[in-house]
Amino acid sequence: MPQFVIPADQVPIFEAASAKYGYPFNLHTSQTNQESGFDPTCKSGPNTDGSYDRGESQINSLAHPEVSDAQALDPNFAIPWMAQEMRSLYDTYHSWEVALHAYNGGAGAAAAFLSGHPYPECKAYADAIFANAGMNSIWPKCTEIVQLCAELYPLCFSAVDQEFYHGLANAVRDKMGWPDTLPVTKISVD
Repeated sequence: MPQFVIPADQVPIFEAASAKYGYPFNLHTSQTNQESGFDPTCKSGPNTDGSYDRGESQINSLAHPEVSDAQALDPNFAIPWMAQEMRSLYDTYHSWEVALHAYNGGAGAAAAFLSGHPYPECKAYADAIFANAGMNSIWPKCTEIVQLCAELYPLCFSAVDQEFYHGLANAVRDKMGWPDTLPVTKISVD
């Protein structure tokens, strides 16, 4: 169970952003808690490069100059922005764990993680988010394996096996409380 309380007025924003971008609600809220404790006025810095991290999603002023301070400090903008950014990172790296490393430390942090030498700060960040979301890092790996199985099962398995993998994919989604984002469809086998 999550180790934090989501502000009631922000729950619908998180729900809508999770549904729109397919970023799991519990990861999204846990990441926001880790970034700012749900404080829309949170501002850190200056960082070593002179940039600032702004708002609830801690949007970096140098990495994202297109985002104004007013936008970064507005939960109605910042919450969906984080979900969209995380979806983009997931689409790049095909892993929520790697996406968290990239969000926290940039592409270099993702590369370090993928090479087996994660930045300690980014590893602690991702581990804390998974733990506070009531997950551990094995869940994203399991869902990625199920996703691969779902994509391959029409090519490799009998109709009985296809039913099993379809059911497994749905069970993982239900257990995680994730929206129906895995493209799993039943097919008929003659």
